[in-house]
Amino acid sequence: MMDNHKGSSIEFEQLEFYDAKDDTHKDLGKDIKAVFLKHYVFYFNKDDLKLKKLVVEQNRISCDDSEKSLNNAFSKVLNKGFRELTNAITSRRTVYIHQNSLIPLIGTNVFGIVDRNTNCIEIKPLTGCNLNCIYCSVDEGNMQETRKVTDYIVEKDYLVSELRKLLSKKNITDKGLEIHIGPQGEPLLYPELAGLIKDMAGIPGVKRISMDTNGLLLSNEKVDSLVNAGLTRFNISLNSMNKKLCDKLSNRNYNLEHLKKVISYIEEKYAKNVLCEIIIAPVLIPGFNDSEEELGALIKFAQELSGLKNGIKLGIQNFLNYPGGRNPSRQKGWDEFYELLKDLEKKYGTRLILDADDFNIEKNNVLRKPFEKDDVVMAEIRCPGPAINERIAVSKERCITIHDCDKDSGLVRVKLIRDKHNVFDGILVKK
Repeated sequence: MMDNHKGSSIEFEQLEFYDAKDDTHKDLGKDIKAVFLKHYVFYFNKDDLKLKKLVVEQNRISCDDSEKSLNNAFSKVLNKGFRELTNAITSRRTVYIHQNSLIPLIGTNVFGIVDRNTNCIEIKPLTGCNLNCIYCSVDEGNMQETRKVTDYIVEKDYLVSELRKLLSKKNITDKGLEIHIGPQGEPLLYPELAGLIKDMAGIPGVKRISMDTNGLLLSNEKVDSLVNAGLTRFNISLNSMNKKLCDKLSNRNYNLEHLKKVISYIEEKYAKNVLCEIIIAPVLIPGFNDSEEELGALIKFAQELSGLKNGIKLGIQNFLNYPGGRNPSRQKGWDEFYELLKDLEKKYGTRLILDADDFNIEKNNVLRKPFEKDDVVMAEIRCPGPAINERIAVSKERCITIHDCDKDSGLVRVKLIRDKHNVFDGILVKK
């Protein structure tokens, strides 16, 4: 119960407070655990606020001091806490990117918005994953299992606002615009996912909203909320119908039966009624799931689904070797990959070789680049990069990922080594 004393109080929608004594992973010497957006935590002491008769409840703090005193005191705690924000899923330090963070949402492939000059815009609201796949192209997983040291989460309203600005420059044809939620991680970990989808669905010209997911965090209720918000397609990265192989590939105890039940629920309630589509999207990893037995089981499972309006049910992806990813095997050459798909198409009587037309993707207005590869620009370092000795800097409303950089702040001269699709990487120019 709240004390009935006069004073001031603050209620929170996105913050919750708990006794740190109940947290086995607490920072020593802190008595309050603050949880932001369900998965992000920091710690503080009640005494840090230096307020009279301070009461900390689950989503409310109050005291006998004035409202101004309470706001000023908690702002200091909050600012310090956000500098120490940690993702409870991955154990990585996390950067919260919001409208006042001075961090643009275009320029990096890690978070924000990526426009590849088509009518399909990629959004990346967060990093972090509940799996630790042995083939992960972006080296996702728990901090102890990856080279990544920093996570990111983007404020929903900031993401929607910047997306609106970008889409206002697009040419809207009969095919409409698609928003593809494809983060470096698992989008179902984004706490405001349904709200994000609903807001994006309300943007003029948006016709489709698709999402890449491993699907393991889905429930029937979660499916309902996402579809009702405006999601039009699940791309589910199911790589095998064999539980042991799924465990091995994901490096986790993979709940295959649960995922099959959820897919069945989407099929019966939504896909059959052309309300939301399902694509089974396995990655073909040589030496693991590329046998005819493995692929045949996936194809037969997908054939039972309704598929897209033009009959597509399965989108097999070729595993690619990325320098920053995990590479348990050597990728198949593209000729070999397509020959395999052709053979499987003949045997199982289903389309497996897909192109942009199958997904209503077309070229669209090109987003102007403020600078190009090999340019040398001045940029302001704003936050850590995803890996050790990487930093995110900003110049001309674009992010630039700087490699081999040990500076934490300030203006730096950067030579750009990548500029494709307004994704910029660079290296420091030494004086």
